[in-house]
Amino acid sequence: MALKSEIEAQQRWRMAHFPPDLHRLMDNAFMQLKQGNWAQQALQVGAKLPSMQLKDINGASFDPCRLVGRQPMIVSFFCGHWSLYCNLELRAFDALVPQMQGFGARFIPIVTQSVELNISTLRCNRLNYPLFADATLDAAAACGLLMTLPEMMIDALEQLGIDIPQRNGQAVMPMPANYLVDLDGRIVAAHVDEDLRHRPEPEALLHALRQLYADRVN
Repeated sequence: MALKSEIEAQQRWRMAHFPPDLHRLMDNAFMQLKQGNWAQQALQVGAKLPSMQLKDINGASFDPCRLVGRQPMIVSFFCGHWSLYCNLELRAFDALVPQMQGFGARFIPIVTQSVELNISTLRCNRLNYPLFADATLDAAAACGLLMTLPEMMIDALEQLGIDIPQRNGQAVMPMPANYLVDLDGRIVAAHVDEDLRHRPEPEALLHALRQLYADRVN
């Protein structure tokens, strides 16, 4: 099933089972985030991928920029295991990673949580690729992806049992983002959205990667 269809199915379930007041609160909160134009502050096409210190599944440091000049990259940011939409997107990527590797690319999924939670996320979603931890939010900040949450969003998430200030140490959250980075370390395709419910199909990134590969070999 396509990612969009899975998200729509989950939203229909939530509409049927969650209180109407919670839906209105969430919709208004995302509308307020959109009005803040946070996505305009994020790295866009043409920008260079910044150096960042991530933790791999073993707790070792990893900087994606070490791959510049060696491999193109698909660098994606995820909010954490608590997000249904992040889990759906991570599972959607799972089937496409071998094809990305076939074009010589490296998939680097960055999750703003601890290494321990990344291990749990891997197991629960039965993923066949490693995750990288950005528990301090430094990598998300370097890419301009952090947004400050309005009180109504904090309230809505608390009703779902999610305490963002406690998890992140402050009332901020990274925007989900997908970047295709070429061999020079430059972003050639990007998708960033303040609304956590809006996720592009991973196939769109695969298509962009295929075009990048074709341009490189021709």
